[in-house]
Amino acid sequence: MMNVEEEIKQIIDQVIELPRRDRTFILELLEHREWGVALEHFCAAVTQERIQITNELYKHIEVVSREMDMWDDIREELKDCSFR
Repeated sequence: MMNVEEEIKQIIDQVIELPRRDRTFILELLEHREWGVALEHFCAAVTQERIQITNELYKHIEVVSREMDMWDDIREELKDCSFR
């Protein structure tokens, strides 16, 4: 079984442009096992800050969110995201 917390940490570590306040908040959520909220917040921050992500990172987010049964919501959150 996938270690969702570690996977989300790997995801956020790939986005150096993520504002410190968002990174701190996401890590706090992970500490409290709020994995779904953490992933949703990450995706919202990426979209709001207009941070470009790689196709590989998008696929990683997809795999993790499918494991969490959240892909439909996450895909919707990332629909306006741009790629590099």
